[in-house]
Amino acid sequence: MNIKSSRQQQQPELLKGQPLSAVWADDPMKIIVMLFDKSLLHISRAKATLAGWSDDRYQTNILLAVDVIEQLQKTLNMDSQGAMAANLDDLYRYILRILISSINDQNTEKLTQASTLLWQIRESLSILVKKSPTMLQH
Repeated sequence: MNIKSSRQQQQPELLKGQPLSAVWADDPMKIIVMLFDKSLLHISRAKATLAGWSDDRYQTNILLAVDVIEQLQKTLNMDSQGAMAANLDDLYRYILRILISSINDQNTEKLTQASTLLWQIRESLSILVKKSPTMLQH
């Protein structure tokens, strides 16, 4: 199966009927948490497939997680968020490399590593936004 064509067919439906900018303007942290949760769900489904607990398609779930992480990258504002955005971008790129490489070797340790990093980023951002609510403003 061609990875690119599979990714084009399986787009996340997080914002069905709503433009990203509308949700972002209303509550940026809501969209970010939703994206993190969706990526973690797809990675969990991929792990369940490998363990034989599910008949979901492994590659499809990995590619859906990749799509969601790419959406997270699009929320970064290098101008206003500076070094933090650059560091997050580096982390997202690293996680994407882990996930893409796991398609071929189906390594659950890689999926666990990606999930752990995503969860840690999600929790850290939640704490930061509570301390500085305007942090995510574009």
